[in-house]
Amino acid sequence: MALLVLAVVAVAVAALAATRDGGSQAAGSGSSPIQHVPEQDGRLRLVAHGDSITQGDSPSISTGDLGPRSWVKHIDNSSFRFVGGSARGGLTSARALDDIRSDFRGDIVVYALGTNDLRTAESTPAQFVRNIVKHHRHSTGSRDATVVIVAVGPMRDRSAKEISAWNAAVKRGARAHGFHFIDPWTSIRTVDYTWRDPDDTFDGLHPTASGARKLGRAISRQLTDLESSQ
Repeated sequence: MALLVLAVVAVAVAALAATRDGGSQAAGSGSSPIQHVPEQDGRLRLVAHGDSITQGDSPSISTGDLGPRSWVKHIDNSSFRFVGGSARGGLTSARALDDIRSDFRGDIVVYALGTNDLRTAESTPAQFVRNIVKHHRHSTGSRDATVVIVAVGPMRDRSAKEISAWNAAVKRGARAHGFHFIDPWTSIRTVDYTWRDPDDTFDGLHPTASGARKLGRAISRQLTDLESSQ
């Protein structure tokens, strides 16, 4: 009888320990809360990767701590749920292969890169697209997601002809690989690829909060149109 009681106590203690361990693991995994969201609620899960234009003044894109100068802050939350991403100033597509996390699980993955590739001539449009393809193929969380490449916007040190040619070539390359291409800048820039409203940028390249708001809304509209057409 004593042995039976001891056995029951041992099982109870083991079960309690397992419960405590499980609770500790769950708490620990919450260090990046943006990845631990509720089950699908009808909105599309959005992953965004980019450079300083995407980063804006965000303390941490990956954990969803977004600043008002990031277009991600202004996406349509009724249609999309931001679940994470990576952004860093000066990032090119080649560096993104090592620097961008690929374990976020999303329905749509947006690559808002290319500005630094064009400005530094580090990659041709074809090389740029290949780098994006390579990164996505190594993605562990969103391999089956819709992949969208965003056009580059106005910049003071590149002409309208250069920017237009880059976007056209990237668009062709994206489609050749089964990816999508959107240009949300059309309502924000002029035909000369300058900012339509000077208050939307503080240096001719990076958006202010008002510019980021317009960019985020334009991206949301084009992503919605894209999903509706599929």
